[in-house]
Formats: sequence, C-alpha cells, structure tokens
Amino acid sequence: MPTIVSSAPLTVNDYTGFGLYHYDDIYDASKWHLIPGLNSSIDIEFDNNIIDIDIEGTVQMGSIDFDTGEYISYGIGIFVNDHLVAARVFNLRGTANNNESMKWEVHGQVENLAIGSNDVKVAINKRGRSGTFTGDFVVAGSSTAPSTTPNLNSFQSKAYLQVKGNY
Repeated sequence: MPTIVSSAPLTVNDYTGFGLYHYDDIYDASKWHLIPGLNSSIDIEFDNNIIDIDIEGTVQMGSIDFDTGEYISYGIGIFVNDHLVAARVFNLRGTANNNESMKWEVHGQVENLAIGSNDVKVAINKRGRSGTFTGDFVVAGSSTAPSTTPNLNSFQSKAYLQVKGNY
C-alpha cells in the first residue's frame, strides 16, 4: 500500500483532560479528532496476517507567548476498526520562541484481522497544558498566527500513514 499523506491541517483548541489510553479502547469522537486524510481501508485476504502501521507528522503551537516551562500534552492514536491499537503521549514545550513545533512518530502492529475490509484511522487528543499562552494548536499543518515569524510551511508539516504487512 502506498504512503498516505494528510489532506489538510487540523486545528485543535479543546482539551479532553489527562487520562490513560488502553489497548482496544473504542474510538470516541468527543475525545479524539481525526487527522484529515490519514485513514485507509485494507483488504485482508489471509487468516494469518500481521500488519505494521507507521505514522509521523508535526504539531505547531501558533503563539507569541508560549514561554519556557509551559507545555501542551497531546496523544496520537492509531485505530483499526474503531479500536485503539497504538498510542503515544507527547509534550510540546515552550521555549519563548514564536510558533513552536515538534515532530511525532507512532508505530503499531496488529495480527489476525478478519478477512475482508478493515479500516485504519489516525487521531489526536489534546490532553492538557500548563501556562496562560494563547494561540492555535495545529497538527499536520502550519499555524497561521503569528504570521510575522513563519518557521514551518505546509510541505514540511504534512503527516504520513504507512501500512505494511502480509495480508
């Protein structure tokens, strides 16, 4: 299967709270936001199958007051047939520079999926923060504010999904 590229940036401004992620959690749209374009259907032909799923991308905090010591905590999750199969927590930390950004990667593996079509999707969960900063939190894209100091463009900030395996 070819690599899938995100189709549009996603701005996430709500916080869902700190919490744990568990294997097999059911996708909940009130807690997770799908990253546009990072979804795929895979057709399983064999009973005995192993699927590796790799995703990577960036987040950016469009802020001019994201000070040293402040942070945003977020999670990136991989869902197969609406069940969580991999998740990682990240913290974007402020350094008093404008438009802080960071790269993230998550790797997952599933085995013995049912024969037929199976859906893969990638989502983000903005957990919490420290500090009083303001601005947009953008995944798979660059923030437009403040525009006076761009340091990431739409080409650099894309997110990618790759599904590999024997299926």
